Amino acid sequence: GVVNWTFNPSDQTVVVENNNTNNNLNDIFPSGTYNYEIIDNSSDPSCSQILKIDLMELGCLTIEENNLTMNQTFADGFQVHLVR
Repeated sequence: GVVNWTFNPSDQTVVVENNNTNNNLNDIFPSGTYNYEIIDNSSDPSCSQILKIDLMELGCLTIEENNLTMNQTFADGFQVHLVR
């Protein structure tokens, strides 16, 4: 892919390889290593986990089979869908 994210749960980092050259596309992070955390939000059944990367809240986290989705559409934000 043009942009690859590799999560390491043992040290809670994500390595982003960003090879996007199209400035019109929002790819969120430049290449680098970032800290992440998954926050329990069990009080809201429609969004039980929230993902933060480099202290930026990326919205509701959903992991199903080989798909990871970050969704901020509830706040007129973006939705990012990653496939393994």
